[in-house]
Amino acid sequence: LGDKIEFISSHMQDEILRLRMIPLSNVFGLFPRTIRDLAREHHKEVVLKIQGEDTSLDKKIVEEMKSPLMHLLRNAVDHGLECPEERAGNHKPGTGTIRLNAYQSGSQVTIEVSDDGRGIDVEKIKQKALGLGLIDQRQAYKMTDEQAYRFLFHSGFTTKDTVTDTSGRGFGLDIVAQTISGLKGVIEVESKAGQGTQFTIRLPLTVSIAENLLVHCGNDVFAIPIDHVFETIRIQLRQIETVNRQETVTIREEIIPLVRINRLFSLPRRGIVEKRYYPGIVEQSVGSKIALLVDNIIGHQEIVIKPLGYPLKQVRNIAGGTILGDGLVALILDVPSIVRNIANTKLYRNEVETTPSGNLSENQTKHILLAEDTLTTAMLEKDVLESAGFNVTHALDGQLALDMAGNEHFDLIITDVLMPKMNGFELTQRIKQDSRLSEIPVIIVTTREGDEDIRKGMEAGADAYILKKDFTSDTLLETIDRLIH
Repeated sequence: LGDKIEFISSHMQDEILRLRMIPLSNVFGLFPRTIRDLAREHHKEVVLKIQGEDTSLDKKIVEEMKSPLMHLLRNAVDHGLECPEERAGNHKPGTGTIRLNAYQSGSQVTIEVSDDGRGIDVEKIKQKALGLGLIDQRQAYKMTDEQAYRFLFHSGFTTKDTVTDTSGRGFGLDIVAQTISGLKGVIEVESKAGQGTQFTIRLPLTVSIAENLLVHCGNDVFAIPIDHVFETIRIQLRQIETVNRQETVTIREEIIPLVRINRLFSLPRRGIVEKRYYPGIVEQSVGSKIALLVDNIIGHQEIVIKPLGYPLKQVRNIAGGTILGDGLVALILDVPSIVRNIANTKLYRNEVETTPSGNLSENQTKHILLAEDTLTTAMLEKDVLESAGFNVTHALDGQLALDMAGNEHFDLIITDVLMPKMNGFELTQRIKQDSRLSEIPVIIVTTREGDEDIRKGMEAGADAYILKKDFTSDTLLETIDRLIH
């Protein structure tokens, strides 16, 4: 009887979901004429190619996505595509192409808006950000393209020098990002100079029914949207390190901030639980990762999402709630919000508890080169160093670090081992063999803990070798203090 009830319930849920789904052609069909009118207005030749318009989504999502997609297409015509004369000068066909593509992948739908235009001018973004006081010259120099693209979604930000009916007012992409975030989706940007730009939007199939991972935290049950789950792991308590008061765990050479759900919501601990390891869930959203520590993973389940009313609507980090089969209420975690809150409150940037040198002003004259290709790890190490007053320059690979070392003055170099173009052992060796650089101390910070790896590092000329599993701010700063003070 129980299996029959479950089958009927599942069938009814599928039918309800099917009734809510409509094809994207309801929206995509509105765009060709708009693009033709815009192209004529801007004296450009444009062809719009649409694929995947039969892909279905929740009716509410389709209706909400009309304006964001319209804005992205307008931007492609106005910002992205060049005029025929400019395209001819760049050896391109006179007619520019905009592609609107949609497809389903699992429980998500991906929508891509791309053009074959001039691409995004990263330097222009940096100059605008400098003019608005969002960054300084040092930050602009070290900023990656991906970091620069984020300013496009900043309210009041525009790269247009003049205001037109189509663009230049500094609002639009911020509303696009807010709308997509409100639908529990994400938007990403890729661009190549002279080749074009692509905006990729990933949305859940429905905002009312979604597959979630159910977890226990004490006596409470939480639901985590499966779309944000990158992987599940086992975390031993000895693996957890505290850097600047932020707990972290190292997973495959990547240092990831750790969030305990009970601490996130100030839940009291009930009893004493002793385990060799705890389940951890690595979440990925808005380009960053966090690891959630829970007591137990119950399993995954499709749930009906219910919005929270007043006053629970104002609770941070909660996207909604659901009633489980046993009548228990489970709250649904707002993963993008949790990731953003970690970045916005700068948990990495708390004051360093102990500074061996005891003199930040002395450190401010010291310049450190950090060679690390994993951005989350680089951000963590950089924040430790800058909190202690050092001036830090970041290189994403070994070859770039070697080039920078030859062109600028550095008092110390910190390097990872596994990096593209040139590994840390080779970088250290090249530095020590260069008469101009050989006196610069080099610290290797890595997960490679084998005796052979440590021997290679020392033979290459490293002045210190720190394992990431033993990494703390005190360890790093004490080593630096020994080498350059």
